[in-house]
Amino acid sequence: MYLFVYGTLKRGFGNHAVLRGAEYVGRADLWGYEMYSLGGFPGIVPCTGFSCVQGEVYEVSDFLSLDRLEGYNPDTDNGMYLRREVEIGWKDDEGEAPAYAYIWNREVIGRRLIASGEWK
Repeated sequence: MYLFVYGTLKRGFGNHAVLRGAEYVGRADLWGYEMYSLGGFPGIVPCTGFSCVQGEVYEVSDFLSLDRLEGYNPDTDNGMYLRREVEIGWKDDEGEAPAYAYIWNREVIGRRLIASGEWK
């Protein structure tokens, strides 16, 4: 299963070690989402415009430790993030693929929009 990551799970960031054993597949974009700064980490939410989030894709076999990190409970929809299937566009070609992504499940009012769509 593919996982699209866009924040602290990316290479070079503090939570990347949680992806130990996952295979890096490549860079991708996720259209139709906006990124917000939530302090020391980002969150993405669906939008109606042409916004794009930039990230990395990994092939993962188990979401248990990732779900814990992201505060996602597959039995409820009240966690910090929701893990949802999205359609990503590969950076290197025109192809698309389904992947999972963690979507912020709280308000973003008063949070800073990251217009570039890239967490740095």
